[in-house]
Order: sequence, then structure tokens, then C-alpha cells
Amino acid sequence: MGLDGPLGVFADAVLGKMLDVEAAEVAYHKALGAKVVEEIGATCVVNPALPHPAFNAAVSLDAEGQEATAFAGRVELAFARELMPFQIVCTPITRPAELESRLLDRGYVVASKRTWMELMVAPPTLPDDPRLEVRAEGDARRWGRLSAAGLEAPQAEPLLVRLAEATLRAPGHTLLAASYGGQPAGACEVSVDEGIAVIRRLAVVAPYRPRQVARALLHHACAAAYGNDAFRILLRVFEGSGAEPLFESYGFVGMQISTELVREFPAFLLD
Repeated sequence: MGLDGPLGVFADAVLGKMLDVEAAEVAYHKALGAKVVEEIGATCVVNPALPHPAFNAAVSLDAEGQEATAFAGRVELAFARELMPFQIVCTPITRPAELESRLLDRGYVVASKRTWMELMVAPPTLPDDPRLEVRAEGDARRWGRLSAAGLEAPQAEPLLVRLAEATLRAPGHTLLAASYGGQPAGACEVSVDEGIAVIRRLAVVAPYRPRQVARALLHHACAAAYGNDAFRILLRVFEGSGAEPLFESYGFVGMQISTELVREFPAFLLD
């Protein structure tokens, strides 16, 4: 039963914002070349060019009234056709509310939980340090190498290069690279789909983390987002990373938590 009065209006607004984010995520994957498969109660984005659960996922879950085993079987089939590893993403608007626990009973495991944060104030200002520079990056290999270094996941470099190639072809998507004193220092990706910007894979090379590289990347990412007509700016933080206080200091506020369920853990996690 829905809520009446001001509380009901507020609940509807929150629900609408979450639905908008889910629609934007599907549009993001389509811009990277994913196929969208509409299974009963789920939207499956399938991208054989990017064989990792971060780019092959079942989202927008509404399995109300369905038996969990049958529902999961239909989702699994969408990815089995392409032999893709995948994840099932549960959010506060997943239905039924107990779907996550049912999937866990079926043998799925939690690969990660992420806090989605939204910018609620003006973007971070640019650090006053002439040694720090940020530019749009048009070289997919260079960005992939820098991003992998910042994520401390060298095994992810080939996949990140392929991601960068797809990003450079996607309207409204931008790759950024930071340097400090002329040395590669950090990178991120910012996408704008359906008017919603998401700053993804923000990574800073370890020696430069005290140098406000993240702040500079966020400043330029927000500028790129607004330049592509974004009206909301979001980012995601892995639970346990300890990054929430940093982003809160720049005006980002937690809005929801998503849980990523997999059959087998991927070799590395990607935001």
C-alpha cells in the first residue's frame, strides 16, 4: 500500500530518482556496445567485448510473484548464450525485497556492495598546485595502463584498454588522465546517459594519493558532465574501501546501496 500525504510524495520522488538511475545504467551499457536482453523480471546487459561482470549484469529486477529458481534460470540463460560471466544487481527497489536472500540460497555469493553517492553542492574546486594537470585522454592504451596502475590491478589492463576504446566511441562519455610534475598520477571515466553523470573508476597511483589528484579529477569530471548537459552527478564507492569520508568532504551524499551477486568471484573488481 502506498503512503499518503507529504510522506507519500517524498517516497515517490525517491523511487523515481532510483528508477532514473537504473535506466541511465542500461543506457550506459548500450553506449558501450552491450546488447539488452529483456528477460521476465530483469534487464540483462550483455557485452561480449568486455567479458567481466561489471559489464554483464542483470539489473532492474522485478521478480514479484516468480519462483526464485525459475527466475534465476532465465537470467542465467541470457548470459550462457554468450558464455559471459555476469552479476545480478540488487538495489533498494528490487522486488521482491527478499530476492537477494533467495539468490544466496541458490548458491550465489556477494561479490561486492557499493554505496551510490550524489553530488549535492557545487563541484570541488581545482587544487592550487601548478604541478597537477588533468586532461581529456584520447589514447585508450595509455588510459588503460594508467587506470590499472591506479587501481593496483595490472591484470585488468587489457580489459580497461578495451573499455577505453568503447568509451572513446560513446557520445557523452569522457576519459580523464591526471599527471603530477609530468608523471602519470591518476585517471577516471565520466559518462552522461539520460542526463545522469556517473564518475567511474576514479583511481590514483599510490605515490600521488596525498597530492589532491582525486580532487582535481573530480573537478574536471564534473565540468565534463555539465558540458554534456548532466543534471545529476553520481559516483559509487565499494563498501569497506574507506573512501566515503573523502567524497563526503567534496559534497557527495549516499543515496542507496547496491549488492552485486555472482556465481564465481571475478579475478578483480571494477567500479
